[in-house]
Amino acid sequence: MAFPATLDDLSATRAAAGTDKLSTPDHLVHHAAEDTALEALEDKVGIDDSAVVTSLDYLLKNAASINPGHLHNVLAALDGDPANAVYVDNDGYVGIGTAVPAAQLDVLSAASHYSGFVTAIFQDSSNRATLRIRSLTDNPAEFLFDVNEAVRWSFSTRASGDAYSLRLYGQGVVPSYTDLQGPYLQITQTGIVSIGTTLSLAKLHVDQAVSGAAIPVLTLDQADVSDGFINFIGSDRGVIAAATASLVSVRVELAGTVYRLALYVDA
Repeated sequence: MAFPATLDDLSATRAAAGTDKLSTPDHLVHHAAEDTALEALEDKVGIDDSAVVTSLDYLLKNAASINPGHLHNVLAALDGDPANAVYVDNDGYVGIGTAVPAAQLDVLSAASHYSGFVTAIFQDSSNRATLRIRSLTDNPAEFLFDVNEAVRWSFSTRASGDAYSLRLYGQGVVPSYTDLQGPYLQITQTGIVSIGTTLSLAKLHVDQAVSGAAIPVLTLDQADVSDGFINFIGSDRGVIAAATASLVSVRVELAGTVYRLALYVDA
């Protein structure tokens, strides 16, 4: 909408030089012309909280404005495609590639592939690139991996109650966006690794609590037969009592009973 031409018409109401400004033209005509011009300006600019959808006040303040060129909550691509390259809704949610953001920041990509185009890239030109996930309260900070409308895995740094350990959770019995099971893996801040338990009894603890589960198996491909198949490296605390100093053992516990496998020095 162009500014009203009637603003320029005020000069027509001024009296000629040397005449009575209140009588030539008529005083009433002069004020009527001024009123018309001011009302036209008000219609264009608008008063505070104007309901006139073509006013500048409405276009600048109202997020529902649909006047092309005044969609201040939308940033379109240079060529107009996509129209909603960046979108901010009434709740402050930001959508990139979507006009219906489902989170505080929602990035939608239609052509992502790990070998070419990807959804997001974080770069640093002078130092290490860092992506920080921060919880401002004593609650976990985590990554969720969703596939086919359900969360399948969660990497979670726990809160103080779990000593800030890192845990891996899996999908729930009924996959959804909220249900998780586990943890299946835990790494503490001191480097203790637990699989199937969070109460580790050693540096590495593998716990199989379900009898129907697969028996833990360690399969190794020994490429060089001159090397040991598995190396156990420890202190002399494994020495069996009343035996020679050269005789050490590996402790095995089955059903609460402790067994020891005697080992001899390689000749």
